[in-house]
Amino acid sequence: MSDSHPPKRIAIAIELHWNLPWHLDCYQGIMDYGQEHGWDCITDPYLSGATGDHDLSIYDGVVGRIDASMAERVVSADCPAVTLLYGVDLHSVRSDAQGCAHYAAEHLVSCGYRQQVYLADTDSMPTVTQAIFKAYSQAVAGLGCPAPLKVVFDSEHNREDKSIAIRQAMTQWILEQDKPVGLYIMDMTTARYLAQICLRLGFRVPEDVGIVVHTADKLTATSIT
Repeated sequence: MSDSHPPKRIAIAIELHWNLPWHLDCYQGIMDYGQEHGWDCITDPYLSGATGDHDLSIYDGVVGRIDASMAERVVSADCPAVTLLYGVDLHSVRSDAQGCAHYAAEHLVSCGYRQQVYLADTDSMPTVTQAIFKAYSQAVAGLGCPAPLKVVFDSEHNREDKSIAIRQAMTQWILEQDKPVGLYIMDMTTARYLAQICLRLGFRVPEDVGIVVHTADKLTATSIT
């Protein structure tokens, strides 16, 4: 008789319907690792179980974008888990957000931007954006530059009127900034719109307005001239 054991059943909690590049990359990495180790990988973005009963006993472990509410169920079920999110009291694998902030500050200062602005968006997690802003501010100060400003723009472009209003606010704001200015922006949509607005207004990118984005994808971040 064979001594082989059934494969470990691992839930992957990543929302594929958003079709975001970083979601897909994480999913691909987990699937590749799982296949190498003989896992039976089950896509379950909200950890709702096989029939929606939230029974996690069917899994040998879970990995993915496990938020605080899902983490409570994971802990109650005594199910091994690894999250990709900040601010969740589980074992985690995450990008080095503070390290990214330091690199952004160093790059903008090396390009000559002493005046810098940190641009967050309303979709970002407050605890994460605050931690990144703190690291960014410390890096800028350590390089002998004035403390960066912090600005938050609405990021809900789900209706035409809202999208137009947001871009009008961005236009007025960038007109009021002294140039040159370096921008460290949290989301790609805000960065793309600001770059287009700057060029339309006659500001040179990056000579007048330097832009570094914290999260981006290759398609949206393609240079524009």
